[in-house]
Amino acid sequence: MANKLETKYATHATASELTFRGDKNSQVVVKNIDSTSDKAGSVIGIFEKTTGPYTLDGAAASGQAVVPLAATSGLTNGDKVVIRSKTDMTKFEKGVISSISAGVSITLAGNLTYTYASGDEAFEMMTTIASIANGAASKNRGNGQPVAAAAENSPLYAVLDSTSAGDLSMTAEYVPVEGE
Repeated sequence: MANKLETKYATHATASELTFRGDKNSQVVVKNIDSTSDKAGSVIGIFEKTTGPYTLDGAAASGQAVVPLAATSGLTNGDKVVIRSKTDMTKFEKGVISSISAGVSITLAGNLTYTYASGDEAFEMMTTIASIANGAASKNRGNGQPVAAAAENSPLYAVLDSTSAGDLSMTAEYVPVEGE
């Protein structure tokens, strides 16, 4: 059976961002990157989990910013986090922590798109696994060969910086990791 491939695209004036969910017993491997930036020193940053999963110990409703967590140790204001459902593969999103109530919850800078249940997961996404120079140019990398890979069970987050126009497209493969 073939591994799952997923392609995502983002365009933004100053920061084109993509998030791949990641799954238990698999690894997100970036196989292709197409990027365009108008910034001379632009860089594509690719990140994996630093800590987590943190377990939600209550519901987090769409349209609000508070995410209840059983523990918050290791998290700080400004950290990027990925929240993901354990039961619905389509529900996951990136946020930025704006405040922390120690041992109780985190508050994100923006509201959640989806509703999450107790038992769902959050990951701190601050470990750089690749930093790729792009410059003011259009570039293609990978062409089916691995460019970057996240750890098992880790989401993958990527961002391309630009001055006023940036486009980022990535194709990733979910590669099974053999059990221990």
